Amino acid sequence: MYLEIDAHHLDATKVNWIVDQLKSGAIIVMPTDTVYAMCCAYSRKDTMDRMAALKGNHKSKTQFSIIIDNLEKISTYTKPFDRSIFRILNKALPGPYTFILEASNEVYHNFKKQKHTVGIRMPDSELLHAIISLLGQPLVTTSIGDDSMGVEFATDPKLIESKYGDKVEAIVDAGFGNITPSTVIDLTGESPEVIREGAGSLEVLN
Repeated sequence: MYLEIDAHHLDATKVNWIVDQLKSGAIIVMPTDTVYAMCCAYSRKDTMDRMAALKGNHKSKTQFSIIIDNLEKISTYTKPFDRSIFRILNKALPGPYTFILEASNEVYHNFKKQKHTVGIRMPDSELLHAIISLLGQPLVTTSIGDDSMGVEFATDPKLIESKYGDKVEAIVDAGFGNITPSTVIDLTGESPEVIREGAGSLEVLN
């Protein structure tokens, strides 16, 4: 299914359709506030397995992140952290960042990863916030990740359809994405470590 949507004037019927598909175990390629990404419902472990397989990986080896819509819900998915970390998150989110934090035991068992960390995203996206609110749970996301098709691949839904159109349940076209990925910051150490400088300014660390 190729679904065009206006991310600034959401069509409730289309948003509800996306939510129903996610509940039933769909993989949906959607725009974030940076590049496009594969997404599924957090509760669908079977769908996470399928997403990992599409990338040629086992689930334990795939880099998944969790997309939330509210910082108040973060404690379900991470271990407790101090106020200095919360200040960074509160300053940066919603925005084009992925923060690596200590994963809660529940997340560790859900992802079955060897590492005890998890990437947390809260994109500045009305579409994703609406979906998560109706879904009643976070999204699990992983990058499209196809270097062989060039840097523009993860920004152009038409190119994504050419590769994944028959492999996922839906591709949501909300126009071209941002060519720059999220800024990745590891907050598990004594001080923040920038893993990848992307669309998000590092000023949030000051």
